[in-house]
Amino acid sequence: MSSLEILFLATAGFAAGAINALAGGGTLFTFSALMFTGLPPVTANTTSAVAVLPGQIAAGLAYLKDIRHYWREWIPLTLLSGIGGLVGGLLLLNGGNDTFRFLVPYLVLLATILFLFSNKIAALGEALARRTQNKTLPYGVQGLVGIYGGYFGAGMGIMMLASLPLTEGGEYHRVNAAKSLMATVMQGVAVILFLLIGDIDWPAAGIVAAASITGGYLSIRIGRHLPSHWLRRFVITVGFSLSAWYFVT
Repeated sequence: MSSLEILFLATAGFAAGAINALAGGGTLFTFSALMFTGLPPVTANTTSAVAVLPGQIAAGLAYLKDIRHYWREWIPLTLLSGIGGLVGGLLLLNGGNDTFRFLVPYLVLLATILFLFSNKIAALGEALARRTQNKTLPYGVQGLVGIYGGYFGAGMGIMMLASLPLTEGGEYHRVNAAKSLMATVMQGVAVILFLLIGDIDWPAAGIVAAASITGGYLSIRIGRHLPSHWLRRFVITVGFSLSAWYFVT
């Protein structure tokens, strides 16, 4: 790995950590940076998943009090998240690089669109929670989100902001705590699978993880001075640009 590649990965990891802490969407940066350094698509994805998991766990610790209070109620959804993460991880590894390379432009585009309409998606979830009488719908949706989270992951938090109000109501902190727990579980199970039978570029994962943690920590200190809509526009612009690049190449 050249010095330029190390600097590139560190910059992408730092940006991803900062953006995840303030707005979300950082996985688009880490995955794309790893691909641009020459890693095969599946290896880039598994390496990115390993690198961002520590930040995901750290985010979940902020809701530890809520998790301790509600964890018994969340057991069914958490189990579905883990099973979905396992299925998604297996689909990724068994599908191979050719299949994943074909899907990457669509996955990045989907994640960007989810981020673009995240506020409306969350509002839709709350509206559905007030109207639906179907008790099985939330569990089916969570299983599908888990599969997506294990397979790719970018945008899964936005999906859960829409689906979890179906069981948790509209209280923001409760929904966000459930989202943090279940995102950690579905990605954690997938990462364990990747550690056992996947291909991970450990030097790259270490660089991205260290830079991501640093970026997340510093962003809390300086992020209050940055308008959130600037960050959102930056992520959306990068997401659409990356999607277009992947479609062309």
